Amino acid sequence: MSTVNANAPAGSSLRSAPVSSDYSYDQVPYPNDPFPQTHPDRLATIATLFGMEATPITKCRVLELGTGRGANLLGMAASLPDSQFVGVELSKRQNDEAIQHAAAAGVKNIEYKNISIMDVDDSFGEFDYIIAHGVFSWVPREVQEKMLDICGKHLSKNGVAYISYNTYPGWHMRGMIRDMMNIHAGPFKDPVQKIQQSRALLDFLVKQCRQESTPYGMFLKQELDLLSKQSDNYLFHDHLEENNHPMYFTDFVKMFLPRGLRFLGEADFCVMLPSQFSPEAQQTLRQIAPEQVQLEQYMDFLRNRMFRQSLLVRPEVRPNYTLQPDVMKKFRVSSPLRPEKETSAVDMTPGTNEAFKASDGRTLTTSDPIVKAAFCLLADAFPASIPFDDLVKQSRAKLGGEGADDALNLGKAILSAYATAFTAVVELHVWQPEFCMTPGEKPVATQIVRHQATQGPRVTNAFHQSVTLSDFDRQLVQFLNGNNDQKAIIDEMTELVGRGVLNMQIDGKPVTDKMMIRKAMGPTIEQQIPKLGRAALMSS
Repeated sequence: MSTVNANAPAGSSLRSAPVSSDYSYDQVPYPNDPFPQTHPDRLATIATLFGMEATPITKCRVLELGTGRGANLLGMAASLPDSQFVGVELSKRQNDEAIQHAAAAGVKNIEYKNISIMDVDDSFGEFDYIIAHGVFSWVPREVQEKMLDICGKHLSKNGVAYISYNTYPGWHMRGMIRDMMNIHAGPFKDPVQKIQQSRALLDFLVKQCRQESTPYGMFLKQELDLLSKQSDNYLFHDHLEENNHPMYFTDFVKMFLPRGLRFLGEADFCVMLPSQFSPEAQQTLRQIAPEQVQLEQYMDFLRNRMFRQSLLVRPEVRPNYTLQPDVMKKFRVSSPLRPEKETSAVDMTPGTNEAFKASDGRTLTTSDPIVKAAFCLLADAFPASIPFDDLVKQSRAKLGGEGADDALNLGKAILSAYATAFTAVVELHVWQPEFCMTPGEKPVATQIVRHQATQGPRVTNAFHQSVTLSDFDRQLVQFLNGNNDQKAIIDEMTELVGRGVLNMQIDGKPVTDKMMIRKAMGPTIEQQIPKLGRAALMSS
């Protein structure tokens, strides 16, 4: 059996870069990744869910405060070519990189500005979506106030602002570890030395805490194990920066209310619901926190929450938090769940349970025929989404008939799945990006993917997700430019193996014979290009 070292893409994500007044990001740049929860599609979806008429994201203006090296804004702009994007970044090194990446990726609807957040003025105009991810907690109070001023003054009538921040009570405990690292690494001024000394302290603490069975020791071990797996960039900017100011949600509310802003919700809808708690806790919460803003704080207490991704709107907006299944008609639906058997073999008989599972083990079980039919269709379509009304029609056709309550029952099932899963088994959208799941004779990887693959293994797909490519795929996408058919691609990749750029093995042994390389390369290419398509990395 012959194989080429070619791993299928796998997704992952991190937080974005804060902004620092001491230019520490020039010395230690932050990872350059997209963040799906900040995409206008997500923000418009939450706004629509709560009754807003969100600005269509295909023609909108977006401002990002603290763009870092630009990948978050770059992925959005690439997928929304008729919208306009502006980024503000204090670090000159990171801003220069952002400009270079945009030019290399052929993305022209972004303007990156190397200025302080404090310098944003009336000349910027209005924006439909304002994003500040991984910034607010890491800047001084006056910059936090300026960020909220920007949202209050520059947000359009139907606009949505996204601000993430560290929050109490959870960060009281995590702050202990930050304090420990800063006490130990404080005397060192060089960022590399600070990181090394912090790692040394973490290693020492982890070894000692492994023997501890006390609540403190168990918590410390869990947090230390998590930190030990993080990158140096994350460790430095999230824990060793001078500024790190968590706050209670109620304190955040006190900051934004005077600036003409209202709380809309969270970027992750499921965390807004008390249904994760016991019936007794839910009853008590309804009594002591009848308003959503009050409820948010008490749920933070119960969850020991550490991090928030809050959405703000103008004060005249009146969110409707009472959701009915017919709201699903406004959305497109997608799901990574697949039936345990082939979709054609799923038993649609009423009352017969069928399980639908994700690759990580998440499961949805249902006996309702319309729900079973719908999730079969969603499985076949994934990662693409289907408009809800179309999903109802197609599901009825699959069943060979229709029921009076089909739309209602399916709406309830999808809304329930969307609301209760901390890791999505269902996603709602107001938009679908352009991408190609079945590449043609001369396949084309998107220009942003081809460029990012030259920089490292992490690339941005059409859904604004970070996808990690194997070395093989990083080379392969360079030839997926619309000029090469499969024969030409096989020739090019065979040449790379011959030159030692890539390695090939058959039965665990290196192969150098060109004929054998080419013979093995064909099936590998046939396998990998469709995988890239299903990862939403290809364009039509």
